[in-house]
Amino acid sequence: MNENPFQLKERGLQILTLLKRHGPLSSRGLLQILMPPIKERRLQASLARMHKAGLINKRMERVFRGGGVFYQISQKSVVGAAVAVTLGCTPDEVKQPYFISRELLHSESCAIWIHFLEHHFPEALVIRDFEFSKNADANEILYVEKNNFEFVPDILLIFPKTKSSPKLAVGFEIERTRKTEERIRNKLKKYANETLLDGVIYLCESDDVSKEIRRVYRKSVLGQSMRISHYGNNFLLTQDELLNLKKNKIKMLNLKNENIFLDDWICTLRKRDRADRRDEDFRVRAVSRPVF
Repeated sequence: MNENPFQLKERGLQILTLLKRHGPLSSRGLLQILMPPIKERRLQASLARMHKAGLINKRMERVFRGGGVFYQISQKSVVGAAVAVTLGCTPDEVKQPYFISRELLHSESCAIWIHFLEHHFPEALVIRDFEFSKNADANEILYVEKNNFEFVPDILLIFPKTKSSPKLAVGFEIERTRKTEERIRNKLKKYANETLLDGVIYLCESDDVSKEIRRVYRKSVLGQSMRISHYGNNFLLTQDELLNLKKNKIKMLNLKNENIFLDDWICTLRKRDRADRRDEDFRVRAVSRPVF
């Protein structure tokens, strides 16, 4: 039996695998994820061939000044079955009903961060929100009841328990636009009080968005959550450069407006059980304003 009915070359298979894993992606997103890097001209040629063959569809979105084209694996059952054979998976794994109504720029930002986290922390498990319902770890950490996934992070980063460190779970939120205070408050309270999350990171599109999140957290969560109160200034981190992932060390901002590197923060969390953590454990460098 032909295991590659579309006769795709290595790059084509890689693109198809990424579209299966992450859902619709633009050429801009694919350029940031594909490894080794590919020139835009060659990527566009590959996408054109796959589109002509009927493997992928184009979805037009009103982004990128009206030129937003996202590519998605064709959801036709016949194509899906052949794609499944090509990728060595089941046809159900190619179906993507959860992307019908999703905001695709937000979804693509999730994909880019997942790619970064998986390569930066290879020992950890990285799970996206639409995968939570089928993952026992995610359900345990988030205390999800009856498939109520309204207040859950976009991404979960889970480090397994080792002889020298406890199991660690960090939630990531992609926040491109400013939400209502009520929604921010409800999410933050759930993360602090009703989950097993060890920390939460908000990846924001602008300083205005991150300032509002820190304000609501300071007003409604800090000092009111017994579970994380002993390191409450470092339970929540924010970042304002949503897709700037080319630096060796990613800087975040804690509640005291102090810079803290993502790697250092993770390392500190992994050194101690939650009950033994203290704000003074986190080595930070004070700054006058959140410049990254």
